[in-house]
Amino acid sequence: MTTSELPVLPWNLVAKNLHPHEQLRKKLRQKISKLEKHLHFPAGTVHLHLALEKHPKKPLFTAALTLRLPSNILRSEKQAADPIPAFERAVKALLRELAGLKSEQRLFVLSVFALATGCANLADLRSELRREAVWKRPSAAPRYTKPRQRALPNNRCPQSIGVPSPCVSLLLLDFGCGTTPRPPSGQALPR
Repeated sequence: MTTSELPVLPWNLVAKNLHPHEQLRKKLRQKISKLEKHLHFPAGTVHLHLALEKHPKKPLFTAALTLRLPSNILRSEKQAADPIPAFERAVKALLRELAGLKSEQRLFVLSVFALATGCANLADLRSELRREAVWKRPSAAPRYTKPRQRALPNNRCPQSIGVPSPCVSLLLLDFGCGTTPRPPSGQALPR
């Protein structure tokens, strides 16, 4: 699609405490044409309202953009020391909002389609849309493998790796780490 084939986005400019010079109007047209590339709506259903305002006492400019779409109204407002950067920031913010709106609409359409086709989730829907059942090879049945058990050295306790088995565990129990009483003196510790 060339620039001559792009639909023209109708827009109007309202300036307050500011006279928009030709360089500013040229920059506005450039940014609006960038915005037009992301709009795929029927002609006459979209309108852009630009508001540029100069603060009466400070050297501060405010650019506010309102984009009226068939389903929503998107708005962004940014400030800067010059009108062109304020407008550029507002266009970027509006593009982010538009991308979020398109993403929401895409998910909504996919969820409606998933309900209509009886798919449980988006992965099943993707598989259904790609018709994977027709062309994809069936996956092999999963082979059952026993989980490997790690071999422990002979003198290690599996509950607390690194602690030698009966001797140290009983000593730990004697110091209040457990409830088992210590064996009477003179008896060998169990192995």
